[in-house]
Amino acid sequence: MFDFIEGKRYLGEFEIVRKCEKRRIKIDFKSLFSFEVERIENDTITVKNLNPYQINRILPYIKEIKIYIKKVSSVFVIKGSIVDSKDDSYVIKLDGESLYKEKRRFHRFSFCCEDLGKYLIKKDGKHITEDACIIEISRLGLKILTKLHSTLKRCEICTVESLEEDVKFDINVVDIKEEYGYHIIRAEITKTNINLINFVMNGYIKVAEKLILEGQ
Repeated sequence: MFDFIEGKRYLGEFEIVRKCEKRRIKIDFKSLFSFEVERIENDTITVKNLNPYQINRILPYIKEIKIYIKKVSSVFVIKGSIVDSKDDSYVIKLDGESLYKEKRRFHRFSFCCEDLGKYLIKKDGKHITEDACIIEISRLGLKILTKLHSTLKRCEICTVESLEEDVKFDINVVDIKEEYGYHIIRAEITKTNINLINFVMNGYIKVAEKLILEGQ
């Protein structure tokens, strides 16, 4: 059912609510893992051999899972919930009505300020602030958190630069809102000096390992 094949591996995803240490905000961290389908029965699948295997510490506490199914050149997503578990295998009840075609080619990842370090924002070579941090990143954009003294405006062009490593983004400011007592800047990435996928994956792996060790 739903084009699952017994013995085949699939990609799963679930979200963990994190309470960030430095700025006291909450984010939804997406955790990715793979698994093997052991058995298919009606609207349920039994899965085993999770990778990374440490996910077994967390998965029993997760309410909803997204599963990615590749079909020809397209990817579909279906939601499910764990209804039973035993010896690191899990029975997942699938929600057939949730099935949809995935249009994104690059996921949007959320981070706490402590994950990717401190950043400064420059406009026309002048420092606007040195208390910025990246809390969300995708293939095309950033979400940046700063204190309320930020003077940036929509459509302004500026540079976001790490204070800790050689990482730089040229951005176009799309929107600025006040949330959590901070300014949240949404921006389009127009240029960067790094491999964006490697940068995101390195940050993701560091956070995922921390969460697994904490068992949260």
